Amino acid sequence: MIRLNCSIRTYYRLNVQETGSLEVIVTDDSNRPLPSTLIRIAKLSYTGHYKEFAEGVIVKEVYTDNNGKVHVHLPPLNELMNTNEYYAASVMKEGYGNSYLYYIQLYPSINTIFNVYLSPRIEGQPEKVRLFFNQEKRLFMNTNF
Repeated sequence: MIRLNCSIRTYYRLNVQETGSLEVIVTDDSNRPLPSTLIRIAKLSYTGHYKEFAEGVIVKEVYTDNNGKVHVHLPPLNELMNTNEYYAASVMKEGYGNSYLYYIQLYPSINTIFNVYLSPRIEGQPEKVRLFFNQEKRLFMNTNF
């Protein structure tokens, strides 16, 4: 068991050049990888008493590889930074319903992983849209603390 002992004060002093890592794995309902799936990652700023409003800008557009995976490095954004900014992503593939990831939190030197499942569109049926909130897994990118 790894026990981390740090304070928020120490966290803010981290090198701003550090990045976090986001990995998105996209499969269909049968758990088959979906290559060439478009993933748009945006940085959103939330406002309002309950953070009910958001504005954002797209910071990356990437496509999954043949294994349905994409791996990107971005500056950290998370709840420890005392900001109302988080990442969000849309996951889109022709012939499938879209999925959306909200409140993506990235930490320095940590790989955040999302498993996203897309459902095929069926003619004459309503489109299935999936929303993901804080469903990620986090893995340390290295163990040199």
